[in-house]
Amino acid sequence: MLVALAILWILMIVSAIFLKKSYDKIGELTNVK
Repeated sequence: MLVALAILWILMIVSAIFLKKSYDKIGELTNVK
């Protein structure tokens, strides 16, 4: 149970970081800050 929770947390953090990087890249491409 605890392991599943830890995996869930890691997935959430990784996806959040990935989303932020994607948004930053899109912002650069469209010249919107």
